[in-house]
Amino acid sequence: MERADLLKGKLGKKGYPTFVVPVRIPGKADMWYRVFIGRFSEKEAAIETAHRIKEAEKLDSVMMWQESSRS
Repeated sequence: MERADLLKGKLGKKGYPTFVVPVRIPGKADMWYRVFIGRFSEKEAAIETAHRIKEAEKLDSVMMWQESSRS
């Protein structure tokens, strides 16, 4: 948790909206913590932010999105 909190704080100070989610990984005894950045209404904004973080912070990212069902 300490490493996740440090990363969350570092990115938060740079203006990224971050949050940490604890997860259990099958086959692993310890709890893992994933650091998420933002909730974006536009996929392009998420992609741009991921590229910016990769360049500036040297962090790889995984992006997930959920298409909204608009009527």
